[in-house]
Amino acid sequence: MLDVFVCTSETADATGVLVLDGRPVAAGDGRYQIELPPGGHRVEVQGADAASSEFDLAPGERVCFTAGHSVAVRHQSEYRTRLYRVRDGSDYMPVLSASESNRSGVGCLMAVAGTVVLALSATLAAVLPEGVVAEVAAVVAAAGALALIAGVTIGIVSTRRFHRRAKSARLEPVHRSVGNGAFAFPSPEDLRTWRQTGTALGVAVVFDLFFYRLSRGSDGVAAYAGSNRELALAHAGRPRLWIDGVEVPSDWSTWYYSLAAGEHRFRAEYGPDPLDGSTVRHEFAFEVKNTDDIAVLQVPVRVFRIWDDTEQRLTGPAPQIAHRVSKRARNLAARSDGRNPGDFWHPPRSWPRKGESHV
Repeated sequence: MLDVFVCTSETADATGVLVLDGRPVAAGDGRYQIELPPGGHRVEVQGADAASSEFDLAPGERVCFTAGHSVAVRHQSEYRTRLYRVRDGSDYMPVLSASESNRSGVGCLMAVAGTVVLALSATLAAVLPEGVVAEVAAVVAAAGALALIAGVTIGIVSTRRFHRRAKSARLEPVHRSVGNGAFAFPSPEDLRTWRQTGTALGVAVVFDLFFYRLSRGSDGVAAYAGSNRELALAHAGRPRLWIDGVEVPSDWSTWYYSLAAGEHRFRAEYGPDPLDGSTVRHEFAFEVKNTDDIAVLQVPVRVFRIWDDTEQRLTGPAPQIAHRVSKRARNLAARSDGRNPGDFWHPPRSWPRKGESHV
């Protein structure tokens, strides 16, 4: 049996799509239990973006996945769908308890208060007579510093404890090794944690689905909607990738490919699209640097599903595919230079601008 918690929004109430072995089987955020024959299977969760994984099912086994950890575990700057395999009976969507929430709130207030008090001490030093300024400002500054340090410590301890509780439910290691130097991860953060300095050279590719579902009324105006059954169960296909003319494993995950230093040719495809059978292709070259750092490439696919209420059928323009360099591989000296522009392990949730899709 597959036991999976579909979660594609921060409030866990969106019309997420559960895709099993390439076929949509359910729509709506929530928990699903599906009986399956033994053997290999592929599970996908699609909402505004997508996540996917593969698993082998033995007779009588229950395999559990959750996409709810990315909602509650606060290490992401913005919500993304992640798919983790977890232990049976584990917490599918961990949240802060009342006591943890109170401690975290108190820590935040103490840190803010400490910052204010430190600012007040600087003001006192500027306005009080010189005879008393040193003693008063020192006392105020000490109190502010203590409050700031204590508040930050409480907040960090509470958050780390929460992260450990969520990670304890996951089956380690949090990656799939498919051979030939290819590894799949639920998120770039998991790749960043796994990869150690001195490992083989390579590149990370984040396959990113930009999935839009809309309804067009008789007036011709299209607006976002996902409650219609045909629209709710609409889904996107899989990406494919070739490196130097050889097809490599790929799906809606973060992939790490071990590659030699030098320039490599990439060909990314999306298709055939389940809606109209179309296939789109995007080719580019990228140089793998001979350094202990790793580059992150984002390969986004933009797919529209439009329910035409007049014709009672699904339509949509042709899908689009692109790429951008989200993070460059830099040597130690370059990484230590604060003048370098910021790079992002987690690619932004925006479509690449014109000219950004080419290296």
